[in-house]
Amino acid sequence: MITVIIPTRDRPADLLACLAGLACQDSRSLLSRIVVVDDNSRRPYGDLITRFAAESGAPVISPADFAGRGAADARNHGCRYAVGEIIAFLDDDAIPAANWLRVIATHMEKAEVSAITGRILPLDEQKLFSRARQLRYELRQRNALAQQGPVSFLAGGNSAIRRADFENLGGFNTAFTAMHDQELVLRLRKENKHCFYVHDLLIRHRHYKGLKLALTQSFRSAYYRLQLERSYSHLQRWSPKGQLRGFSAIMNASRSDPNLTMPALVAAFTEMVHSCGYLWYKSSDRFRRNNGKCDREIS
Repeated sequence: MITVIIPTRDRPADLLACLAGLACQDSRSLLSRIVVVDDNSRRPYGDLITRFAAESGAPVISPADFAGRGAADARNHGCRYAVGEIIAFLDDDAIPAANWLRVIATHMEKAEVSAITGRILPLDEQKLFSRARQLRYELRQRNALAQQGPVSFLAGGNSAIRRADFENLGGFNTAFTAMHDQELVLRLRKENKHCFYVHDLLIRHRHYKGLKLALTQSFRSAYYRLQLERSYSHLQRWSPKGQLRGFSAIMNASRSDPNLTMPALVAAFTEMVHSCGYLWYKSSDRFRRNNGKCDREIS
C-alpha cells in the first residue's frame, strides 16, 4: 500500500490536475492515502480538497496543523499521516502517468531497492526555459539508464521510498531548502541502501515558473551544493574542468537537432549562473572565516 505526499502552495489548478491523475490510476487499489500539505498558501485548500475527495472517492486528507516551513518540512509532516509500507512523493504541478502506482509497487517489491526515482517530461514544452530544463533532465536520465545500477539522485517530485527506511533516516534534512532530495539519497547510501532510476515511472511537470525565479533558484541552489560537498567527502567536487564537461555535454546533446540549439544555450547559461553562485558562496564563506580578510583561492 502506498501513501502519496504532495506539498503545495498557491497552485489550486495545478493541484487539482495532480489529484485527478492519482484518482485515474489503473491500480488505484494500491493507494492507501493522499496527503496534501498546504505550505502556507494565501487561500486555504480545505474546501477544494474536501470537494474533490467527495466527487472522486479518492482517499485525500489535508492536515491543518502545518505552519509552512518549506517543501522538505512539508514532506516530512505529510509522512506522519502515512499508511502502508511505501511513501511516494509528487509535486503539486506534476501529473503522474496512469500506471504510476503500479510501477512503484512492481519495483519496490525487489529486495535490493530502497527507493526509486523516475522520468520527468514537461507539461509546458513550448516555453524556452522549460525545454532547457528538460534538456538537463534528459542528460541525467540518459546517464542513469546507461549506468544500470544505483543512482546518487532522487527527484523529490517523482519518487518513492520504503517507509521504514525513510523513518530510520529521520526524513528529509530541513536545513536544505534545496537539494534535500539528493541529500536524502546520500544518507541512504551511508546505510548501504540504494535508490534506482526507473524509466517507466513517468510524470509530466510544469517546469517554467518565471525567468526571475529560475535564475534565482539556480544561483541559490549552489549554496546547498557546497554544503553537500562539505558533508559528504566522496561527492564529486565542483571544478572548472567539470563545469566545462557539463557545458560540452549540453551542447553536444543539441547537435543532432537544430531545435535544441536555443534550449541548450539557455541550459548552459543557467549552469553558468549556478557556477557563479557556487564561487560566490565559497568565497564569501572563506572571507568570513578569515575575519574579513580576502582569500584569493576561490576554486
